[in-house]
Amino acid sequence: MVAGVFHPVAAKYDQTNDLMSMAISQKRFPLGMDSQVDLIGTESTYQSAQADLASYKTQIAQDINALNLLAGQQQPADLLAAEHDLKAANANSVWARPRSSLA
Repeated sequence: MVAGVFHPVAAKYDQTNDLMSMAISQKRFPLGMDSQVDLIGTESTYQSAQADLASYKTQIAQDINALNLLAGQQQPADLLAAEHDLKAANANSVWARPRSSLA
């Protein structure tokens, strides 16, 4: 439980630090104080932190949905709408249509 709360907070902290490091490197690069390798490295680290944060947010949403289902609560409307759209798309697919005879 504690880890589930700690990891997203830590990821947000890391993302903020990486954003600041990237901004500093972007200011230093034109002055010749940082190399292009340094600049690309800070940008890459920031992008990685963004991906980690998005992953944790997705995990939290999935956990909440799972708990809601276990508690017998209805799925959120956007999930139901997405499921409906998927069923409609599958009904109109080539594979769902009856096959006609080639003869």
